[in-house]
Amino acid sequence: MNKLNKIISLFMLLYAVNLSVGLSFSNSEEFTLQILEFSVEVNSQKPFTKLKSTRDASKLPENEEVKPNTQIVNLSPLGAFESPTEKYLKTHTLDEIKYNLRLDNVSLIYNDLFDKAISKEIEGFVGYHGDSLEYRVYQDVIKIILEEVVGIEIPKDFHFLDIPCFRKQVLQELVDIPKFFQPERNLGMHVQRQLFPINIALYSNHNRIGFTSVSNFTLNVSKMRSTLLEADLKKFFQSLGMEPSIVEEALLIGKTQLKEDRGILLQIFDDSEEPYGFVNNVCYPAYPNGYPFANRVISEYYYDEAISGYPTEIKMLLTDRYTLNPNAPITITRFDKIQPSIVKGYEMALRELIKGADYDPQQVEGYHQTLMHAWMQ
Repeated sequence: MNKLNKIISLFMLLYAVNLSVGLSFSNSEEFTLQILEFSVEVNSQKPFTKLKSTRDASKLPENEEVKPNTQIVNLSPLGAFESPTEKYLKTHTLDEIKYNLRLDNVSLIYNDLFDKAISKEIEGFVGYHGDSLEYRVYQDVIKIILEEVVGIEIPKDFHFLDIPCFRKQVLQELVDIPKFFQPERNLGMHVQRQLFPINIALYSNHNRIGFTSVSNFTLNVSKMRSTLLEADLKKFFQSLGMEPSIVEEALLIGKTQLKEDRGILLQIFDDSEEPYGFVNNVCYPAYPNGYPFANRVISEYYYDEAISGYPTEIKMLLTDRYTLNPNAPITITRFDKIQPSIVKGYEMALRELIKGADYDPQQVEGYHQTLMHAWMQ
């Protein structure tokens, strides 16, 4: 075991002890200096090169491409790719999963949808995130604002997981993680908002109430309170010189037109030229509170046959430059139980509402420039 592995292993052991018996660290400053060496960046390379382009509808010539000045991580696969959910079902029977999910008032009545999602787990598949319909509206409003107000075309298979260039981001790369995950330090909301939870297998955490994508989808619940989502959107609208009360109208459109008591299931893929070249540098295995779970790059969980289990979650680091950037090699498929005709009507109503809203041209232009600077460095 090399020096880095020893450091991380020691961190995991001490953290686990601290969780179980409530011990404190008297030499936390010295310990912090040790874990600052934590990094899963490969060969000192950055996450990605151009694979998809976000077109600035107001600026770019027809055939001009956007090329972020970053490189792809090259990592040799450790073996053949295997569907994570199918692998999970080899160690956890469906009866066991159903029994535990029933404790969370969840039954597997949407097997057709789940089977469809599982069938799409091919190389490049990252994982799942279950959330509420309110979060869906939150995502849609952000996307429509950028398209209709700011004038930037967003790929259909890209959904914003947070508002880009909106909040302070104290975490920029995985090497920043140990600076905040220290003994005797409580994480602030500003850090937690940057850590997006993903389950590698569809039924991951079936025995942990509240931490499985299947439950969040079935129960139509979100880890983010609806009041926080609404408050974010109102501040976002204000920053563009738009009337904040429009947010309430947008949420009402979602509530009245998306008459469904189930949420959404996001299926996330890495489209890098090299398998998992992007997520290896923006994701890490973690406990639900965000602490690192193991000293592994993410791709190992999809190829290494010697790994029998999965971490509680993957945390994706949300940053303007990378994961909130439509140029990034990320594809997000959204599953729901709503009829396509209803979704079409809802999206049309939401788009018309936003297109008809007044805004401040100077504030919008300033935001436009901020986005382009962040996305094209």
